[in-house]
Amino acid sequence: MKQLLPARMTRLLSPILLLGCALASLSVPAFAKESVLTSLPVNYWLASDLLKHTEVEVRYLPSPRFSMSRHQAWFEAEQEAVAQAAKDAKAVVTIRSVWPQDPIFPQVRQHNIGVIQIDSAQSLLPRAQSVALVQYQQQVSPYVWLNPANLVTMLGILSDDLQRVFPKWQTQIRHNQREIALAVQQLILTNQQRLMAQDIESVLLLDEALIDFAAGYSLHVQGVQAKSELEWDAQDVAQIRAWIALNPNLWIATTRPVSPKLRELLPEFSHYLQVDAVSRLGSSKSGVTIERWRIKALEQEAAR
Repeated sequence: MKQLLPARMTRLLSPILLLGCALASLSVPAFAKESVLTSLPVNYWLASDLLKHTEVEVRYLPSPRFSMSRHQAWFEAEQEAVAQAAKDAKAVVTIRSVWPQDPIFPQVRQHNIGVIQIDSAQSLLPRAQSVALVQYQQQVSPYVWLNPANLVTMLGILSDDLQRVFPKWQTQIRHNQREIALAVQQLILTNQQRLMAQDIESVLLLDEALIDFAAGYSLHVQGVQAKSELEWDAQDVAQIRAWIALNPNLWIATTRPVSPKLRELLPEFSHYLQVDAVSRLGSSKSGVTIERWRIKALEQEAAR
């Protein structure tokens, strides 16, 4: 009997142990990586670089081809994808303080009540820092990330909150923040040097998104023409020519390459400045990098 008892005990306990293991495998996923969800290129870039060399995944939800104005439609049409992404989401990064229509937080929260909102434009703490705002047509411009000083502010806000959400990675996040801050400082210096080299002080904006860019680099805005040049009527062309005549040192700032139509409408003009609005993720395999904030073209075509 002394030799049979252990074997009998083993036979009795084995089903119980197997059942316990099965229940444990159901209750604890084999791999549940925590994630941070974003929907704007600037937030995706900052969060990704801050969480580099950690075990936290940063995801960009909307279609990379969609601009901000189409985000709401994407979230409403892709509820299954949003619900799946929300499962392991620890935090969502928004700019709802300056763009209340930002849909990502309420859309994700309906599938995960515990998700944390991080507003990179306004720290959600007493007496906390926030980005500098400019207005266009009596509304706050949401393109705050085109002001380089705001990039520094957004970096600080996001870093502080991510350290609190993921205390395990606090040291790594701080290290990453220092590297990003140095890169942003170099960006500001490079862009300022390029503007000064061409003596650019006054601009005509062909995209309302560039209001923040002009404010960030202390450029005088002569005027804003938000319509595509394909939609300009005779009055629009006359107004632009009048602005150019008023200020011979004026530069035209655009978010797109200079089109043949624009050259046709302003054949005698040669000062063009191209700036990426960074409003879409785009198709680049390298994702979003600080290179997108660099002035893309300084074109002076007197000999064109």
